[in-house]
Amino acid sequence: MLTMSLIFVFIVCGVASKRTLVVGHRGNGCSQPGCESAIPENTVESYLSAIEMGADVIEIDVWLSADNEIVITHRDKWADNERLYPSIVTMNNDTIPTPSDYSHRDRSRFPVKAAWSRDRPDPNMYLSQQYSTPHTPLTTIPLLREALQAVCPTGKKLVVELKADREDIGRLVMTEIEKYASFDCIHAISSFYWSKHQVLGGYHFDLLKPLKDDPRVKRALLIQVPHPDGVTSFIKAAKYYNASYLHPSCRMMNRWTEAMMQEVHQAGLEVMCYFGSQSMDKEADFVKAINKGVDEICTNSPKRLRNLIDKL
Repeated sequence: MLTMSLIFVFIVCGVASKRTLVVGHRGNGCSQPGCESAIPENTVESYLSAIEMGADVIEIDVWLSADNEIVITHRDKWADNERLYPSIVTMNNDTIPTPSDYSHRDRSRFPVKAAWSRDRPDPNMYLSQQYSTPHTPLTTIPLLREALQAVCPTGKKLVVELKADREDIGRLVMTEIEKYASFDCIHAISSFYWSKHQVLGGYHFDLLKPLKDDPRVKRALLIQVPHPDGVTSFIKAAKYYNASYLHPSCRMMNRWTEAMMQEVHQAGLEVMCYFGSQSMDKEADFVKAINKGVDEICTNSPKRLRNLIDKL
């Protein structure tokens, strides 16, 4: 009798026309309860581990500090509320800040939280912003230049997601790339913070617009909310930003019809879907995405996805 994995392979082989790229979501780390990885997310160790696990590309999140240095963390002033997890630890019961609240020299006050799997504490305890760990030393929030210097010599590429509310972040990121690496190392610059043709009217700032005519990098539109007209407005937005990729969540993309995916591809765009939580990074979820015709999958479990793809 065929195993479930072999059944999955038969299904996928009948659909996939090219090899799907493996993108390590914040590397191969995780800072949520229940995660398998013993490495905290968005750290240089996480990025190098993802490469060892077979990732083709590494996705990172960048912010500007108060002194205009580019730091890597997922902390988001608008999205990281009580429903979500704090991926950094505060010392002395400080309120969790956004990077724009501190200088890059002060970031040691807010170390990256150790991965849940190291001690497997009670989830509520782990989600506390003051949760620490007996494992030391705690990891310092990395700088973009440190990620560039670690990843680019390996021949792998980065997806750099722009966060913050300052439209000059893109320009400063480009300067950093030019200084410490090469644009050949950049797979794409992405962001949720773009305004043209957004379903909810967009934001009062636009992080991709200042880069839309820059030929040195490709751009990607991160998408979180479905649009009433399907993918038509997303394609219009991609044309406006001269983008090469749409980056919807895998959960949302699974609701796309075959015709919608064809419409995107016929417009000359590629699709990278992302898994926001490791709880969804199962083989069956990967197969659904591949069967939809996705070009790249941004996963919290790059080894699991690599093992599946290598069977095809």
